[in-house]
Amino acid sequence: MAEVSADTGWISASSASSDGAGSYVWSGLTNVGASDNARASVSLPSSGLTSDRLNCAFSLLASAIPDGATIDGVEARVECYRSNTNLRTTTLSLCSDTAGTVIADTSSKDIAVPAGSSTAEAYVSTGSDLWGAGSIAESALTDSAFRLSVLTTDSLGSGALYADHVQIKVYYTYTEPELSGASLFWGI
Repeated sequence: MAEVSADTGWISASSASSDGAGSYVWSGLTNVGASDNARASVSLPSSGLTSDRLNCAFSLLASAIPDGATIDGVEARVECYRSNTNLRTTTLSLCSDTAGTVIADTSSKDIAVPAGSSTAEAYVSTGSDLWGAGSIAESALTDSAFRLSVLTTDSLGSGALYADHVQIKVYYTYTEPELSGASLFWGI
């Protein structure tokens, strides 16, 4: 049997919800599945506020990871921008449900979101990164409740966060089964 390393390729969010974690709800939830300049957004009117979590689901992820695979890393990509520099902290989390329960205590990453009036992709993580977890079970990512959560906090004043396209890529290793049974003879 051979060990094979592979990845899922980029998988776009299939749906999104705004969970009530903060006081400010995301709008345009259907806009996170494609890079088309139609954006989900959340506005914070003053300092010290927190947005709801934008919880993104990935319906194609379960069929892209083989049963029993070892997860080597998770990479997330969000095409986004903020209206100004007042929104200081935007956090991505790997969650096991829509309530924002993180897969591991440290499975969150702050991302640097560019300020401006046009979309610029903000990339986070690397292919070999387990987001602070010692390991991530294949079942945690293939469960239909799995979400990538986007949360903005620590505002210095009013501002808005805009997300156009949310994607995830999972790197994994699996054991390729050996062929058994009859041998193939060609040309006989």
